[in-house]
Amino acid sequence: MPLKIKSLSFVFLGVLMLLGCTRGLTCLPYQPSWEITAAQPEKMGKVSAYGEIKIVKHNRVFVFQAVVVFQGPECMRMEILSPLGPPEAMLSIAHGRFRLLFPARRELYEDPEKLSLLFPFSIPIRDLPPLIYGAMPLREEGVCLLSIKDEGEEVFSHFSKSKWEIVVWMDKKSRQIKRTVFHEKNGEAEIMVLYGERINLGSLSFPRKVEIISENIKVLFEFDSIELIAGGESLELPERP
Repeated sequence: MPLKIKSLSFVFLGVLMLLGCTRGLTCLPYQPSWEITAAQPEKMGKVSAYGEIKIVKHNRVFVFQAVVVFQGPECMRMEILSPLGPPEAMLSIAHGRFRLLFPARRELYEDPEKLSLLFPFSIPIRDLPPLIYGAMPLREEGVCLLSIKDEGEEVFSHFSKSKWEIVVWMDKKSRQIKRTVFHEKNGEAEIMVLYGERINLGSLSFPRKVEIISENIKVLFEFDSIELIAGGESLELPERP
């Protein structure tokens, strides 16, 4: 059965505005994603996270060991580790560019649609790093981010310029994101992202557990080693293997 998730409808928000029931409803100006996420400074070092990725699809379970390095919530490099030899796969999403490399086969892909070779879900490529990082999904300039304050949490909602409405629930006290939902504008598809326990690295709060759920598919990231690292090396994979 399709996954049923309660989504905060943009149409519903519009009705509220027309009725004048706008108490606590705010349209926030454009900001980079980390500026509206709990205490995450604009400039910071890289975050390195080592752990396990589990993919559950049609009752089949696939488990990988991986290391992921982030530069802020927008740039990411991931290596799927092999027991012997080079990584089985290397993924970089940085500066608006996508690259997926399978070193043993010397295959390099730059088409974002090829993410399905690694992860079987349709989240926009640019939103994957902030989702794993525990930050707000990215928002294009000119798109209004609606905010509603409720008891114990704040709810953000906006439409991307692609096919998704994005809704984020944030704890008002800790300013930590509790869950994020992608709802397809013209269909039934929904993707939910849930966050577990977090670790504090200075002013940064990073999730130890991230669960991405859609119909018949679940991807679980569990990190057991997370640290801030120095270094100015680019996270982007080279153009050729």
